[in-house]
Amino acid sequence: MIILFIVGLGLVFSGIGAWMWKKPPRRINRLAGYRSPRSMKSQAAWDFAQVYSGRLMCISGLVMMLVVTPLFWFSGYNFDTLNPALIVLLPLFPVLAATIIPIYFTERKLKSLFDNEGNPKK
Repeated sequence: MIILFIVGLGLVFSGIGAWMWKKPPRRINRLAGYRSPRSMKSQAAWDFAQVYSGRLMCISGLVMMLVVTPLFWFSGYNFDTLNPALIVLLPLFPVLAATIIPIYFTERKLKSLFDNEGNPKK
């Protein structure tokens, strides 16, 4: 069950990431896309953040499916004997990592490429 959950979330992350990477939201909005205060400062920052974070999300979803899932699968541990609370909490760690890591690197890249007003640095 844990393995199916991680594979499913990996597919969701990869799918949304691929969508943002290949067909990012064109205009700054509050409904869809990578929405952080830094990415919404200018259209140039917005456009960059959509593609960059989409690529990172796609990669993090693939890592969840191709690296984390085999770790659970081949660990040899019988997950059916786990406490139900652990069954919920155990897959939470890869999901949090797959969420936080793209945000961290996108914000870091935005900070290095754009000033505080959202203008590209020279």
